[in-house]
Amino acid sequence: MHGDHERKNISEKAPQEHFLYKLSSFFICCRLTEGCLTLHEGRGVSRISVSLPSELLEEFDEFISLLDMDRSKAVQIAMRNFLTEYKAFSHSGDSAGVISVMYDHDVRGLEESITDIQHEYNDIVVATVHAHLTRSDCMEVVIVKGKAEKIKEFSEKLMSNRGVKQLKLTISYIGP
Repeated sequence: MHGDHERKNISEKAPQEHFLYKLSSFFICCRLTEGCLTLHEGRGVSRISVSLPSELLEEFDEFISLLDMDRSKAVQIAMRNFLTEYKAFSHSGDSAGVISVMYDHDVRGLEESITDIQHEYNDIVVATVHAHLTRSDCMEVVIVKGKAEKIKEFSEKLMSNRGVKQLKLTISYIGP
């Protein structure tokens, strides 16, 4: 944890198991065995409890402290990102996104296949960037705009090629 905070033992039965942190206007309850998180920040904000593995909570805390961010803000950002990503696939309107594909360029026919698939979906492909990462690894970054279902179909078709090592689709709903 970082910033001004108080750490108090809140369990008489298991003195080393539960701790309460007070940060600004919210409290965080940590159960070291499970990683319980409780947040509260005044009006318009809900108080929640989340059970987490202790290792995940420790790693999360370390990372957000590097960003000088509190848990509440980090959880809000993570929840918004999660909702944005999944809402983009559940609506009938337009979406925009980025598809990053890392692949082995030594696999015969793979680059041609990736190019052919992009031409097949030229109605949603806005732009592409190609980068040489190592002697044999390349990355293709494709910016797309269109119906979410078609973007998903395009990314799945790219991923199905032998030699594709990793594919990441980041998609956002384009509101009215």
